[in-house]
Amino acid sequence: MYDVVRTVIAVRHRRLYRVEVLKDHTAPARFTVHFSLQERLVIKTVHSRSNEKFKKVWVDLTLPWVETGDADSTLDQALLRLSEIKS
Repeated sequence: MYDVVRTVIAVRHRRLYRVEVLKDHTAPARFTVHFSLQERLVIKTVHSRSNEKFKKVWVDLTLPWVETGDADSTLDQALLRLSEIKS
């Protein structure tokens, strides 16, 4: 089980990323990260002639694993990993 102890929304290359620092209750004093990317989906009904609609959703993002003994260090490392993403 995990608790979210920090959440940061970052903008990189005009895209939104969510970084959640998680406290791992199965391993005392361990913190990990969950990354998400906001995507915009086009929604069209099959039988409709109306305009397209858009929905924003958060999609899981796989980046190198981050795990440290404190939340601040984990967040710092996660943001470093995020800064390494190419456009």
